[in-house]
Amino acid sequence: MTSYVDFEKVLKFYHESSRLSLSSSIDKKQEFYKLCLHILEADFLLRFESVDSLSVQLTEIFPQATAEQKFTDPSILKRLSGADQNIHFFHLEKNAFSKLFFDPLEELKVISAFGVFYEETSTGTNHIILFCYTDENKDTNVLVSTIESIAPRIVESLKTEQREITFISIESRLQSILKTIPQALVFVDTETDISWINENAGKLFSLSPGSHPSYKISSAMRKILDTTSNLPEIQGQMTVGFTDPNLEGFSTYWMIQTPEKKVYQVQSQIIKGRKSPGRLWLFDDVTAIHTHQETLTLLNAALKEKSEAAQKENLAKTVFISKLSHEIRTPLTGIIGLTELLLSYEHKKEVLESLELIERSSHSLLKTINHFLDFAKVETGNMELESLPFSLAAVLFDLAKLLETEARKKNNKIIVDIPDEFPKFILGDSLRIGQIFTNLVGNALKFTNEGEVKIQITILSFSAPNLLIRAQVIDTGIGISSAKLDSIFEPFVQTDASITRNFGGTGLGLSVAKNLISLLGGAIQVKSKVGEGTEFFFEWATEAIEDKTVSATGETPSQTTTATNDYSDLSVLVVEDNPVNQKLIGKILGRYKIKPVIIDRGEEAVELSYQNKYDLIFMDIDLPGIDGFVTSEILRSTKNGQWATIIGLTANLASELSKKASFRFMNDLFSKPYNIPQIEALLADLTEKKKSKET
Repeated sequence: MTSYVDFEKVLKFYHESSRLSLSSSIDKKQEFYKLCLHILEADFLLRFESVDSLSVQLTEIFPQATAEQKFTDPSILKRLSGADQNIHFFHLEKNAFSKLFFDPLEELKVISAFGVFYEETSTGTNHIILFCYTDENKDTNVLVSTIESIAPRIVESLKTEQREITFISIESRLQSILKTIPQALVFVDTETDISWINENAGKLFSLSPGSHPSYKISSAMRKILDTTSNLPEIQGQMTVGFTDPNLEGFSTYWMIQTPEKKVYQVQSQIIKGRKSPGRLWLFDDVTAIHTHQETLTLLNAALKEKSEAAQKENLAKTVFISKLSHEIRTPLTGIIGLTELLLSYEHKKEVLESLELIERSSHSLLKTINHFLDFAKVETGNMELESLPFSLAAVLFDLAKLLETEARKKNNKIIVDIPDEFPKFILGDSLRIGQIFTNLVGNALKFTNEGEVKIQITILSFSAPNLLIRAQVIDTGIGISSAKLDSIFEPFVQTDASITRNFGGTGLGLSVAKNLISLLGGAIQVKSKVGEGTEFFFEWATEAIEDKTVSATGETPSQTTTATNDYSDLSVLVVEDNPVNQKLIGKILGRYKIKPVIIDRGEEAVELSYQNKYDLIFMDIDLPGIDGFVTSEILRSTKNGQWATIIGLTANLASELSKKASFRFMNDLFSKPYNIPQIEALLADLTEKKKSKET
């Protein structure tokens, strides 16, 4: 077919189109179309493009003409281009148009056409330019040869156009991104010394967005840098970032002071490449985050300061409580102890009644003091519960026995109802759990006459070792009105002012019980009916312990008490600085034929331990000079003191003292007022052990 080509015309076409085919601007593209129409002697051209897999669009008619139908069946591209899509040009006769079912071809009176086909592989879009003829008097052979010759240039033009469209699209998207991102962006081209900034960078540097000489951008950045409050820190970080060959980027914070305080996180990154190498700067305004962090820091500092102040206040309260406990309980110890000693002798009825009254009053005062101290310890966060094996049944039956005398005075009866299948031993603080029930039962007895107070224990769930217990204290007393139920657990509150006059009490017992139950992880509740009685109930979770070596009080069984009350074989040293307590413990020990050595200073105890060997040492905690803890530690380092039984004496019952006593080389800690049966049990145990060694 090339034998019919007019080579001169083709060369002229390539020459004139060389500058036009590589451009997609509207004017140049139309010039290119004119050259194509001229060399092919066509009347006009149509451009088709696949929009998607379901439609093909007529995108262009040149010269301008109208065609109402814009979309058609996608198979038209295949029919127009022929079966072999590797061929870039084709020829259509008039009879081929009737098979296309596309009205514009008929409306424009097209009788023949030549087409150039191009498939854009990157997107899968198909393109066809159809050069149309309305005149039959054309030399088909010449036209076929001509279009075969110029088809490569037309395809090249289509490719260039699509590349530029793609580039423009990418550039447009990039511009949109750069315009909408909140950060200020700076790119410094190290080859051309031209820098580019986005709109936010322009606002930051007071420059128009776009390209600027690099020195101008550097000057603007330096101007801002000089206003920062942390300039030395920034300069140090930038020096490392620019000089360390292993770092391609770094980040720092610019704390700008003027015109307004701002904090920017500034990131710098090297951009590598043969084209446009340089450095990218990103300025991110983090003022809000920084301000928030500063606020949090200030709040945390304030909270820490308040917490430390509260801790100091609590410590001061604890010290005060400890001193108050010691100062009050010490003389009370003497009163109760001496009264109990006097009651052990024969007296006239009038004297006996007076002694019993003194004893009851002393114990009542001690109970009030204990309630106050326990309440204060809970309030200051100094109450800690132990977790040791104990028998709940033993605690409750002992409690009932202890309160039996008080119950009989008002013709009341105490009932303990605990299931037979209840575990023998559970984990917990037997002292505090006993105190909860003592306070609740004591409160019930106070408001019950000729009735009963029942302690009911129920197993809610038991999956060894986990145990959930429900406890109820039910009385048949005067009851509480519903309006006053909410206030009964408040400290120092009685439901009626006349109650204090008629029944006594401080109103602390229930408050202490509530706080102790909270420490157990439970919550106390109450229901009551005036004239019928009141029920207090709570639940707590614990663990059952199967240990036959544990006694009912949570301790290992002691040796059998000796039959005689003569413990004169024991050598006993008493270190106690209070004269009343010296006489009291001396009289208690004297009942058992013991003649103790009584001194008032720890230093003297140490001296005596070098000269004498003692079986038992009673050691007051709060001694003048070196205290009881330090004295015990020194005694343990001496030959005679290392095996002695040392019992600490204190008016402070805080659990931490028990732990400290163990750590400070004491065998046990006895609280004041002295418990005579407790002392007798100790003497019996030591006597039995001493006899065993001798034999």
